[in-house]
Amino acid sequence: MLGNLKCLSTYPGDMDPTATPRVDPSGRVQYPEGYVGTPRHYGFWTRTLVWTLLLTFVAVVVVTTGLSLGRYCLTSDAGDLRSLMPWLSLE
Repeated sequence: MLGNLKCLSTYPGDMDPTATPRVDPSGRVQYPEGYVGTPRHYGFWTRTLVWTLLLTFVAVVVVTTGLSLGRYCLTSDAGDLRSLMPWLSLE
């Protein structure tokens, strides 16, 4: 019953819903008869802004983690490393 509603149907009635674009051996994309692609939901500049914000956030997290870990390692007292690396003479 719900499949007959036009608002819920994404395929024309005469098109096989499993028909998807295929790539032939030479690398060309072949679209089935009646295939219509959907446009992107968000525009180019919106997606660019989101990617920029995401990459900025990841870069800030990586840099601040590295800086805080480096500061901790440089300012904390180092333990006795001779038991961990007996072949290394620290004298």
